Amino acid sequence: MAALLGAAPAVLASSIRDEISVDRTQSTAQNPRAGSVSNLLGANFDVGDDWVVSGTAVVTLEDATPGPVRATFRDTGGTVTAFSLGADWDLTDRFTASARVSASPESTTRSTATLTVERNGRAVQAAAPVDVTGSSRTVEFLADYDSGGTSDLEWAFGGALGLTRDSTFQQVSGLRFADGTLLTADQTRAACALPRSICPQALLRGLDGNSADLGSARFSLTAMATLFRDTDVTLGGDYYAYDSDPSRFGYFGVAATRRQPEGIGAPIAPLRFVVRPEVAQRFGALSLRLWVQAGRYASGVGQSTGAIGAKAQMRFGGAFRAWLAASGQNDVDAQGDAAKSATISVGGAWRF
Repeated sequence: MAALLGAAPAVLASSIRDEISVDRTQSTAQNPRAGSVSNLLGANFDVGDDWVVSGTAVVTLEDATPGPVRATFRDTGGTVTAFSLGADWDLTDRFTASARVSASPESTTRSTATLTVERNGRAVQAAAPVDVTGSSRTVEFLADYDSGGTSDLEWAFGGALGLTRDSTFQQVSGLRFADGTLLTADQTRAACALPRSICPQALLRGLDGNSADLGSARFSLTAMATLFRDTDVTLGGDYYAYDSDPSRFGYFGVAATRRQPEGIGAPIAPLRFVVRPEVAQRFGALSLRLWVQAGRYASGVGQSTGAIGAKAQMRFGGAFRAWLAASGQNDVDAQGDAAKSATISVGGAWRF
């Protein structure tokens, strides 16, 4: 990023942006994650009349997830980084083609899963450590059309194909109860087999050390209508396909954190599809945006997802803009447990 900024005087125009997001999540046994704090730094450079080069760097600090029982395992959270580089090419005044590559290098996080296990004939809570080492690589191709006029009704359409490969290794060493009693891996399997126990399959696989790779393809379509120059109405949708059973990939909340910039939250498990309508209104230098989202997770890893969010942005002259965004999300996992999460983001961008 520093090298790109150093080259900025040689290009036609440049912009940099920075955004800080705070996410808080209701933990479940399937998604043992309490929340995170992330910082996104991005830059765009016009390197010609028809080309724009862009890059982002994201650092996410996963919060520790202390268990509900005393004397639980030491919980450390973790740090996840992600980087991307892309280029946009204006084929004509109306058509744009783009390509992006991104990667999240290998990192390790630890969270504590909360389980219900039968003990002495009663269902009690227990804690299990989930150590996850993961990495991710993505390549994406995009195409956009913009009617490009100034009439009271203008249109824009977009399509994208994203190909992702996630790798993970997960380890669960056992269970610990409130009185400090520790169960080994074999004892944990036996306890999870009792009638009153509720243990996710991801935990049972993690007792042996679970290594997995998951390839996915995301197909995206977007249509936007601009009404009277100041109102944008957008409808977008994504469909996901996988090269293997995603239900065997493990604890998704800590294995693959995927975020989009500028105030948009993250899923907790592999999606099957998602639909997202939104409306944006400009009032001079002020713009407001409201969106809702609904979708389904892949079979075996989750049920439904729903979200709502808003963003306010203010421009200060032609060089600087700042924004504040907030969103709330409700996810139902494969066990039927609902996890609510909230994200607040604040950011700014400067064009020079």
